[in-house]
Amino acid sequence: MKTGLFVILLGYILLLFECTIGSCIQYGPIRLDGLIPLVVWYGFHEKLPDGLITILLLGLLADTFTCAPLGLFVSALCVGYLLALYISSQIQYPNWWQQSLLVWFISAAIIVILMVGTKATGLIWPFGLLSALVVGCLSPIWFAFFDWLYSVLPEKRHS
Repeated sequence: MKTGLFVILLGYILLLFECTIGSCIQYGPIRLDGLIPLVVWYGFHEKLPDGLITILLLGLLADTFTCAPLGLFVSALCVGYLLALYISSQIQYPNWWQQSLLVWFISAAIIVILMVGTKATGLIWPFGLLSALVVGCLSPIWFAFFDWLYSVLPEKRHS
C-alpha cells in the first residue's frame, strides 16, 4: 500500500509539473514525460491486483488534468502497466538498456492509444515515436530517481 500511495502522489506531482512548466521545455509535440516511466517502474515493483487499482486511480487523475475523452488515460496507463508487468515477469534483473527499450516500447504503445483516442493519428509518426524514444532514453534517470525517492520514504514500524 505504501508503494501505491507513493505512486499516486508522485504521479500527481508529475502531472502538475508537466501541465504547467512542462510546456516550456517541450519541442513541438515532443515532450518530457515522467508518467510513463513511473507506470513501468511501478509494473516492476507491484503485482496484481493492488498495482492495477493504483494505476486505475492514477489514470483517473491524469484524465482530470487533460481534455482527452474520459477513460482514455485510464485505459492507456493500464495497458502500459500490464505490458510492463508481463514483460518483467519474463525477464529477471533487466539491464539499463533493456529497461530503456522496454520503456520505449510501452511508451510507443501508450502514445498510439492516446493519439488514436484523441483522433490525432497524424502525430504518431514521427512526433509520437520520437517522443517515445526520448522517454525511453531518459528512463534510466527516471528509474534511479524513483528508486532514490522510494528509499527515502520512512518505513512503517510494527509495534
